[in-house]
Amino acid sequence: MTSSTGARFAFRVGLTTLCLALIPALVVWLTTDYVPKRDLWVARLTGYGAVGMLCTSLLCSPLIQWAGNRMGIIWRGRLNALRRSLGINAAILGGLHALSITTSFYDQAWRHLMASPQTRTGMLALLILALLLLTSFPPISRALRLQTWKELHRLIYAAALLVVWHIAYSSRVAIPVLFTLAALIVLLLLSRIFAFIFQTRISRR
Repeated sequence: MTSSTGARFAFRVGLTTLCLALIPALVVWLTTDYVPKRDLWVARLTGYGAVGMLCTSLLCSPLIQWAGNRMGIIWRGRLNALRRSLGINAAILGGLHALSITTSFYDQAWRHLMASPQTRTGMLALLILALLLLTSFPPISRALRLQTWKELHRLIYAAALLVVWHIAYSSRVAIPVLFTLAALIVLLLLSRIFAFIFQTRISRR
């Protein structure tokens, strides 16, 4: 399997998952007459979708390590491309989440998004995801003369932690869900750190 085939596979899966994430929000938008309720659920659903895409993208990293050792370069390439597609989806859904909140609850006053800790952490996470979205395209990376884009993309863990912080300010989130999400992200971050330390020791031998 060539890299272009793996990219096409990831594009199809990424586009499908993005459409599936947007369908519930679209259904709510078209079928709910009470505007405040409609806006609230659109904001929630796009936020849930962004978190789901982000976590799934992070889960691809340990799977890539596992697949690289057991299933060869074919699945490693597929998972690499899929991780990128899911990260792009997370940025898109995060942007729609921020847009829906701003247009619905802040009367399009973007400056108010930095007025509370919840919105500040959400916007910081979104800015990181937007930066990673831009630099995930090779022509843009070359135009910006980025030599360390892989290191830059490790900021996705900072974005994930900011997302947990953002969710923690919500009065509607269930505590077990919050702790499960936080534990998952911390475990994925630790696995990434341990893998980096292990690879560094091997390369020095």
